[in-house]
Amino acid sequence: MWSHSRYLSGSIVWMLLLLLSGGWGGCQDVPVQPSPPPCEWGYDEIRIIRPPSGHIVIGASPDGVMVAYWSVREDSPLRIMNVVTYEVSEFGARPYLPQGESSAGIEGVIWCPYDHRRLMVLVKSMDQEGRFRDYAFVIAFSGGMAVRVEKVIPESPGDRVFLHWMATSRPGADYFVLSGERMYWLQKDTILPLPEKYRGKPQRRVWSPGDQHWFGVVEDENGQRRFLLDGVEIRLPRGTGRASWAPNGRSLLMWGPGLNRERKIIIIKDVNRVLANPSTKVEPDYVIDPAEQWCMYSMDPVPRFTSDTTFAVSLFPPGFFTCYIYEVSVEGRILRQLTFEL
Repeated sequence: MWSHSRYLSGSIVWMLLLLLSGGWGGCQDVPVQPSPPPCEWGYDEIRIIRPPSGHIVIGASPDGVMVAYWSVREDSPLRIMNVVTYEVSEFGARPYLPQGESSAGIEGVIWCPYDHRRLMVLVKSMDQEGRFRDYAFVIAFSGGMAVRVEKVIPESPGDRVFLHWMATSRPGADYFVLSGERMYWLQKDTILPLPEKYRGKPQRRVWSPGDQHWFGVVEDENGQRRFLLDGVEIRLPRGTGRASWAPNGRSLLMWGPGLNRERKIIIIKDVNRVLANPSTKVEPDYVIDPAEQWCMYSMDPVPRFTSDTTFAVSLFPPGFFTCYIYEVSVEGRILRQLTFEL
């Protein structure tokens, strides 16, 4: 199922406002994005750090066209939006779970490297006695964004924790990196040895499209974070967080150090520049401070690229108790609002 009209109507309002303000292809003397007013966070900052409702980005297809997100509320379905057409589909795990179990939340998504209308959804369930289990659903989209469930993979003994859909996959032979340095062949329901390229720490490395580069974080014996790019240690500010890759496989986006509203978005246009001289401190090409530049705060685990020069991120202003997803340029301009209704 998908809802087109409500997202399209919201985009029309957004475009009309831009046209009336002269901020889209208009006069040269009208700024595209006016400077925000002073960012008054109020006396009770704790209340506005994490709104009780809103949309959170949890994944984007390797080409950036499809963005997966969910609502901050119990048993919310996964939603997938085509950011070009605004079409939205929903996937709920409840009908596919055993009787007496309910969905306890979406744990994440992993996109197919060769078919960007296909993905694995990781779901945690809970039975009536409060015990949790993990499931993986391989779903695909047909015409009109209708969801088709291809396979349900229940929790099994061992370390079948899915980390990555390998770029060597092809139709009929889909391979996943598992924790414990093994791989899973979907069609054969078989666990195999992991190729050497994918072995070693950190296990939860983030691979670029095509598996050409990877970024990971490890802790040394003193509990200090170390940052690895293709296995080479690079110098980043302490506290730098998780990352996402652009469709070009070279641009990298990371959460910078800081607490809550102080966090900044760090963007490197080409990691090859960093790899050419990894011993020096990494100087990002762009640093975006949501609070300072937009008087907004983000609660996303990590923003996701929607093109080589844009990304999707969840934002809300001070005092608001709902956050929505916006598309932002790497230079730091809010381009459009993607979601509107919870």
